[in-house]
Amino acid sequence: MESCPIVIFGIQQCSWDEIVKLLTACFLGGVIGLERELTRHPAGLRTHILVSLGSAAVILMVFYLMRTLDTSAKFDPGRAIAGIITGMGFIGAGAIMKEGPSVHGITTAASLWVAAAVGMLSAVGAYGLAIFTTLLATVTMAFSPRTFPRITDENNNLAKQ
Repeated sequence: MESCPIVIFGIQQCSWDEIVKLLTACFLGGVIGLERELTRHPAGLRTHILVSLGSAAVILMVFYLMRTLDTSAKFDPGRAIAGIITGMGFIGAGAIMKEGPSVHGITTAASLWVAAAVGMLSAVGAYGLAIFTTLLATVTMAFSPRTFPRITDENNNLAKQ
């Protein structure tokens, strides 16, 4: 583990690589959240940063445990990933509101789910995938409402063209 500024009780706590992964997750989660913030949605910049950072931290914790614990212990990183995705489903469900025939918050819920995925990609060092996922999500949210008209009306009937 290379030299790191975080030392607690004389024990080095992390590597520069891990710090870069967490910072990447924060930045990319912030990019997704900025679009939500600028369009005044309830889950904005801070929420997306925290979701992405939290997801990255959980994945890094799994790697840390795999490195430091007894090698005979069985660790399945897939379980941590599944836990994050399940938790995001719970948080996303809280962002979705039904008002009469309309449902609001589905895109916000989906963007939080993507922010979690970006955090996990950053944690495993898949920076290219994390950046491209962020780009696709941001472009989709920023431009699709203006570019593509809704194909259904407020009652979920096909809109007349």
